[in-house]
Amino acid sequence: MRTGAPANTVLIATQGRHNVGYVIAYQKELLQHPAMHVTAIGVHPGYRNQGIATLLMQAILAQHPSLWLHVRVGNVHAIGLYHKLGLREVLRQPHFYRDEDGLVMGTPDLLTVAAEAG
Repeated sequence: MRTGAPANTVLIATQGRHNVGYVIAYQKELLQHPAMHVTAIGVHPGYRNQGIATLLMQAILAQHPSLWLHVRVGNVHAIGLYHKLGLREVLRQPHFYRDEDGLVMGTPDLLTVAAEAG
């Protein structure tokens, strides 16, 4: 299911009558380049490891091929998923989270923008 204004996207994964996952994104520039910012993605614990997060991210990438997100450096499962989907590290943000650094990961076009920005 898709909901939200064109500059906002919320995708909800369902199984039967149950909402089992979601992804939320909105239009936000990264280094003055228009892109979608994925602010949240989640899957109900009982439905994890079934490819739901992959399907949600594939769906949002199909709608918005230029996107970026933040992820904790210690979240190796999420980083692995994002790498599998073609996202790459754009920059590392020390102390982005209270107790941990964050990575900004994005689609390959954003790597070019980051390189040009210096």
